[in-house]
Amino acid sequence: NPATLTLTLNLTLTQPEGTISSEVLDKQKLIDLHYYALASKATVFMPSMLDVVNTSKAAFEVQFGISWDAVLEDDRVYNAQEACQFLGLDA
Repeated sequence: NPATLTLTLNLTLTQPEGTISSEVLDKQKLIDLHYYALASKATVFMPSMLDVVNTSKAAFEVQFGISWDAVLEDDRVYNAQEACQFLGLDA
């Protein structure tokens, strides 16, 4: 008996325009899913855990006048939760 392989293809088509009700956004957690990757990097990961590419490191140094590696070494860069604690913010 030959083995049978069944593949299921789930295809989602997007439309360039339209509206989504707040109930659908909430029920399907669309915003949560969309922003999860960004939010997790901003709040959960420590800055030293981020994989910052060289072009971004160079842009950081141009913008702030100090290298990314230097601020990491000096503990002068924070994730969002740490920044709130450092600044005494609770919301």
